[in-house]
Order: sequence, then structure tokens, then C-alpha cells
Amino acid sequence: MGKIAIRNLKKSYDDKKVVVQQFSMDIHEHEFVVFVGPSGCGKSTTLRMIAGLEDITDGVLEINGTNMNQSKPSDRGVAMVFQNYALFPYMTVFDNLAYGLKMRKVPKKKEQKMSKQLRTCLVYPICWSVNLKRYQAGSDNE
Repeated sequence: MGKIAIRNLKKSYDDKKVVVQQFSMDIHEHEFVVFVGPSGCGKSTTLRMIAGLEDITDGVLEINGTNMNQSKPSDRGVAMVFQNYALFPYMTVFDNLAYGLKMRKVPKKKEQKMSKQLRTCLVYPICWSVNLKRYQAGSDNE
């Protein structure tokens, strides 16, 4: 894809309710990035702005040096999977995280390397081989 540069990204509704305020970051080509935070902190809204599914109130979004603020989603070369449908309960935690890489036919060695990088970024320890069906809503583990 190339480089994504985000500068002072802001999203507000009716100029009153600010949901993303002055978010900036660079994502370099082949970099693996994960957004983690509490519910309502603006993760999904930020991803929606990058994908072009949500208008940017203020700030600059560049992909490969081109301002994409007004570009259609189809012109951005990015995609988004909505969080409600992103997990497969019959797969392990690792398999869920690696699913996108498998669909892009990333070589197995690179997939394993990227998963190791992801593990070092996470704050909470995760058992990578656990099947997510065990943690479905309504199970005994709630």
C-alpha cells in the first residue's frame, strides 16, 4: 500500500460532540498496526475516516503523499472489516489475527513473524491457541 500519514485528524458531529481530537500518526509500508483502547475512544471512527466511510471534520489524511480527505473509499486502496463480524468463534485467537494475512496470501514465515511482533505490542497476555467459542456471550465463562 505505501505510507499513511495522519495529521491532527478530528471528527465531530454538529460541531459539538468531538469523537476524535487531534489524532496523528505515520504508518509505513509493510508496518503492522493495531488500535487498542476502551469502548468509545474513537478507534472505529478513526478507521472509518481512513477508509473513507466517515467524513473528516479537520486534519489531513495522506496515502503515499496524496491528500485523501475528499477521495472516495474506492480510490483509497484500503478496506475495513466491521468489528461485529471480524471474529470467527471456531478459530483460535492466533488464527483470527492471521486470517487477513492468509487471505492476502502472505508467506507462512512472514505471517509468523508478524504475529510475534503483535504479541509484543499487546498489554494483556493472551493464550494464542484458545478457541474463541469458549468465550462466546452466554457461555459459562461470563
